[in-house]
Amino acid sequence: MVLASTAVWLWLGGSLGRLNVVTIGDVVALLIVILVVQGLVRRPFEKRITAVLDGTDVAVKNTQLLASLLEVLEAETFTSERLLEIKQKLASHAVAGSVAIGKLAKLGQWQDSMDNMIVKGLNLPLMYSVQVAWAIQRWRRQHSGAVRLWIEAVAEMEALLSLATYAYEHPADVFPEFVGEGVCVEAEEMGHPLIAASKCVRNSVQIGGETRVLLISGSNMSGKSTLMRTLGVNAVLAMCGAPVRAKRFRLTPLKIGASLLVNDSLQEGHSRFLCRD
Repeated sequence: MVLASTAVWLWLGGSLGRLNVVTIGDVVALLIVILVVQGLVRRPFEKRITAVLDGTDVAVKNTQLLASLLEVLEAETFTSERLLEIKQKLASHAVAGSVAIGKLAKLGQWQDSMDNMIVKGLNLPLMYSVQVAWAIQRWRRQHSGAVRLWIEAVAEMEALLSLATYAYEHPADVFPEFVGEGVCVEAEEMGHPLIAASKCVRNSVQIGGETRVLLISGSNMSGKSTLMRTLGVNAVLAMCGAPVRAKRFRLTPLKIGASLLVNDSLQEGHSRFLCRD
């Protein structure tokens, strides 16, 4: 929950905590008065403070890996236009993502220290939890708007790396050819990229011109589902800019519709046309 509307009270709590340190050796009576005031200041916002601290505990665990990935991306030098655009997105925020998330991790460490018995004893006198919650809310105001940008940049980079890795590991696969006019899908010796070469049965498919519909028939276990999956996954790879498992592949940019049961398995040979106990 947002504590922005209570920033003054949080500032007051922090000030009272520092005042305790100053007066702890002076007047016991004044110290007692300050403790009472601290309790009164803290009590109305106890649930909100707890909500902020609990939410941060989850966020810190989920962003540690993100910070590591951002640090790598920020240090890389790119020449590709698209990769430069991604890096420019990361640089659009005033503070580097890895640095900002590193600060959040430090706040998480401060929060974790509240489980220490000594810190628990000093929590009220120093208004420790109030000050930590205040610092967390300040981080949110400064950086929360950039979190989506960081995640999108890392996600796109991960997708591009996956495609690049596939291309590197399968040098025999070819890049597709896109046709600007008409409607066509032409695949020569097409295979499924997830089936081992020793088991993969390659087929050629041609749709376009006079052939507007392809009717696939055959007995159980003859490979009908696999053929449809093969054409679909290669079309997806093609439109992602990746190479395809075929000797030659031409197509018009298209939309793909798919239907797949949750118990379908390419590796085990399960499909909607075959049921096994």
